[in-house]
Amino acid sequence: MKGRYFTMKRHEFIQSVVRAEMSDKEQIRQNCISGTEKVSQIGYGVWVKRLIPAAACFMVILAAVIAFPYLNSDNERLIEKPGTVESQPQDGTKQAHTSDAQGKIYPLALNKIDMQSESERVNIPGHFWQELSDKQKTAVYPDFGFKITATVNYSSENGKASVFDVKARDESENGGGTTITFAPGQIAECEIWDAGTETSYVHGIPVTAGVYYSMFTAEFKLEDIAFKVSLNDDNSDRGLERLTAIVNAIITNGAPDMSVFNNPVIPTLRDDIITLQQAYSDPDFGAYMPKKIPDGYGLEGAARIINQETNGLFVTWSRGLSVNVWHIFKATDYELERIVSANEHEKYDMSRYPVPHYKSIPDELWDVVTEPMFRAEELTLDIIRARAYKSGRSGAEWHINFNVLYGDTVVRLNANGITPEQAWEMFAGLK
Repeated sequence: MKGRYFTMKRHEFIQSVVRAEMSDKEQIRQNCISGTEKVSQIGYGVWVKRLIPAAACFMVILAAVIAFPYLNSDNERLIEKPGTVESQPQDGTKQAHTSDAQGKIYPLALNKIDMQSESERVNIPGHFWQELSDKQKTAVYPDFGFKITATVNYSSENGKASVFDVKARDESENGGGTTITFAPGQIAECEIWDAGTETSYVHGIPVTAGVYYSMFTAEFKLEDIAFKVSLNDDNSDRGLERLTAIVNAIITNGAPDMSVFNNPVIPTLRDDIITLQQAYSDPDFGAYMPKKIPDGYGLEGAARIINQETNGLFVTWSRGLSVNVWHIFKATDYELERIVSANEHEKYDMSRYPVPHYKSIPDELWDVVTEPMFRAEELTLDIIRARAYKSGRSGAEWHINFNVLYGDTVVRLNANGITPEQAWEMFAGLK
C-alpha cells in the first residue's frame, strides 16, 4: 500500500512492545497509548509492509492513519454532530430483538479522536487463523448488503485453542477499507479520545463513535464481546451514515454465536526466542546466516517462527537507532513473482526513484521495486549499490532492502545505517 506512515522512534517502540505481556490485551492497549504520545515522522521506507516476527517483538505501529492532503490538520472539519441523540434506555438493556427495533436506525454522536493506533501484528501466543466459511459468517454477522471476507485468529497452548479476535473486511470497491473486529472481552487496539466524549445509545447499547481525519471508528460491547468498526471516507456525511448503518445492523443482529469457532484444527506451530548460536546451528536455515556482521552492531534478538504464513528464522542487530533485520524463510509465490534480473534496472534501481517513494515509484512497479528478488548467482555489489538510497533528517544514512533466492530459500535484508559494501560482505560465502 502506497502512503504516508507515522511511527514511534525505533528504540521507543521496541521498549513499548517489549514491556507488554503480549497475551494481555489491556497491556497492549496501554502500551499503544503510551507509545503514541511520542510520535515522530519517519521517511517513506520501502520495506515496512511485509512480515515482522512476533516472537522477536517487532510490531508495526501505525500511529495515525494515512494522512490525506485534502484534510485539515486540526481534524475539526469532519466533526459534525448529528443533532440530539434520541433518548433511549441507558442501562444497557438490549432491545435488538424486539419487533419495534428491527427497522429503526439510531444516530451516532461523533467525537474527536486525538490519536489512532493499530497493531498490525501483535504476539498472539500459539497464533493460527482460519478464514470463515459462509456458514460461520452467517452465524456471527448480519447481512450488511456488501460482500465480506473474515478471519478468526486463535491463540493456543498445550493443544487447546481459544479465539483471540475475528476481523471482517468489506471487499466491495467502495468499501472504504471497512473493517469489523470483535473479540472476547477486549480488542487489542486503541484510540486516544478527546476529553468529554459523548456516548450514543443504539437499541439500548452504549456506543462510542469518533473520527480521526477521514477514519471513522465506533466501539461497543454485546454481552462480553467487544466490537470495533472502522472505515475511511473523506465525505463526512457519507462516512457517518455508513458507520451508523453498520453499527445498527450489528447490534440489531445480537451477540455473535461464538460456538461456531469451537474445536479448530491446530496446525504445526513454532514461535521461539532463540540465541545467536542456535540461529547459526539451525538445521534448516543456519547455513544462510551472515558470516560477517558490520562493526558496531550488537544482537537485538533472534526468533524461529513456523505458522501458516511462514517458516523462517529472524535475527536483528542494532547500533543506536540503526537496525538490520536478517530474515531467512522458504520461498512463496509472493517472492517468486518478484524475481528480477540485473538488466531490469527499472525494477530495482533506487537512484531512479527519489524520496518520497510513494510519489516517484509507478503504481504498476510498486510491489517489485519495493521488494525485488535476485537469484543468488546474479547478485553483485553493483546491484546492492543500486538498491541503496540515503534518507533521514540528515540525508546521510543508507537504507537497503532486497531478497536473494538460494534454491527454495530466501534471504531478506532490511537494513539502515550500513553501506552497500558492508551489505555485500554479509552475503559473502552464502551458497
